[in-house]
Amino acid sequence: MNCGFLYVAMGEKYLMEAQISARSLRRFTQYPVAVITDDAGFKSDLFDIIIYNEPSEDFITKILGVKQTPFQRTVFLDTDTFVCSSINDLFSVLDLFDMAMTIDNFIHGYPFFKKYNPDYFIRYEKIIPEYNTGVIVFSNNNNVMKLFESWLRIHKTMHIKADMPSFREALIENAATVRISPLPFEYNFHGIKSFGFVYNEIKIIHERLGERWSTLTEIMLPYEKMDRLAKRINKHMGKRIIIPYMGLITSAFSPYSIKNKLKRMFGIKKTKKAETF
Repeated sequence: MNCGFLYVAMGEKYLMEAQISARSLRRFTQYPVAVITDDAGFKSDLFDIIIYNEPSEDFITKILGVKQTPFQRTVFLDTDTFVCSSINDLFSVLDLFDMAMTIDNFIHGYPFFKKYNPDYFIRYEKIIPEYNTGVIVFSNNNNVMKLFESWLRIHKTMHIKADMPSFREALIENAATVRISPLPFEYNFHGIKSFGFVYNEIKIIHERLGERWSTLTEIMLPYEKMDRLAKRINKHMGKRIIIPYMGLITSAFSPYSIKNKLKRMFGIKKTKKAETF
């Protein structure tokens, strides 16, 4: 099998999330979808391939899982993702690169370092960022598998309950042999809960947006609610701000755009740049 999508879902909660995500994905692809789970009796028509794994600790399950991909070209998706439109074009990135991921906006996972390993020395700090491991496009070749081996080894030594810092270190270690391309952030979008800026169509939402009054822990929204949300935020293209619980503000309503419209109403026109100073 040349191309396919992969989930790693260890535990009942993550397996439930994976089914919501896979349902959203299935609308837009005919490529096979695989899931790696610790539920030996799990069956679902949403997945073409079901692989059983013994459960592991912390984030090691993901690292072990991506190494077991049954595909030559893989798009790995975290279970808390929701696919909003076709992402089949991601496989073509591997014509030129070994991997593709979005850069994490926070550059480094400082809260995790502070909590779990405050003395850890971050090499190339604020120069080489972390990549978000919620969406990983990769080829199943020797260099990538060697990077995953480094990722597993480094993760075990960092003692940090997050896999992005250890992936960054593994990528630095294998930078000479693994070509990685940054993806547009719309392929791994965060920010609906925190005034997110969007420029194009959001392809993948990567956020748990459900909540209960009895806990601060976020949960995955049901499929139907995620689908309505995705359609609402993609109804308008172009630059826009997502405001939690309220909706969108498009760039047409920015103070600058409104001012320009008023100037046009009063007959003010553009002049040549060379004459404008």
